Amino acid sequence: GRFKEVKSSVNGQIVTKRVYDADHIVAPGKHEAIIDDETFRLAARIRKERKGLTTPSSSALQNPLSGLIYCQKCGALMTRLAPNKKNRYSTLKCPNRYCDNISSPLFLVERQVLQYLKDWINNFEVENKIISFSPMNNDINIMLDTISKLESEISLLQSQLNRAYDLLEQNIYSIEIFRERQGSLKSSITAAEEQLQKHHTDLDRLYEVQNRQNCFAPKVRHLLDTYHTNSIKINNELLKELIDHITYEKAERNTRGKLENCNFSLHIYPRISS
Repeated sequence: GRFKEVKSSVNGQIVTKRVYDADHIVAPGKHEAIIDDETFRLAARIRKERKGLTTPSSSALQNPLSGLIYCQKCGALMTRLAPNKKNRYSTLKCPNRYCDNISSPLFLVERQVLQYLKDWINNFEVENKIISFSPMNNDINIMLDTISKLESEISLLQSQLNRAYDLLEQNIYSIEIFRERQGSLKSSITAAEEQLQKHHTDLDRLYEVQNRQNCFAPKVRHLLDTYHTNSIKINNELLKELIDHITYEKAERNTRGKLENCNFSLHIYPRISS
């Protein structure tokens, strides 16, 4: 009952229109739910956020950053404004008319995104080919050294505990002294084992990040090597494989003669741990 029929007279004829009824009845369904309310609301929100991202079959994608850049101020998905009489270039703008985030030429934003990927791949290749220990490898080596020291510490504490049992059997330790010594050593062993477990978890995380970086790098190199020969659609797909999202903010307009001044800020969130 969200819509109701309303009849009216137009030029002497009865015309029936369907209009939205604000007083329609909404009641809980009696059938068993297929999904829970939280999942339904999440799906509805995602559909709303993705609205407008599709490209009509009659037109080709014109924005390589489509679906990637969000307004830093209001959170809206930035859109492309086609060239017009005022601007001979495509513009990246916030669609929220109440937001004061200033637009920029799309090619400038695209250039900065590509520069970010170039800087990333250059740093990665330098760290892994020229420098003997990259920051990630250095972190892993430090963690391995710490784990080795903890294992040695636990082994020493365990030996001291065994020694305390021997001293008790030889009547060198009284029961009171043995219990005090035993409690202290067991407490130290437990603390060291907890640290060891935590460092093993951290080491696994570092190995995971290193592996993701090693897989991430070839994708970045492929994009940069083929970017200027790919279609905009393919570049958009490749960028989405590398970047989760980007936020954009600009507070001052470009003055005359300074069109290519990149006076905006981008926060790029790659699909990889830093």
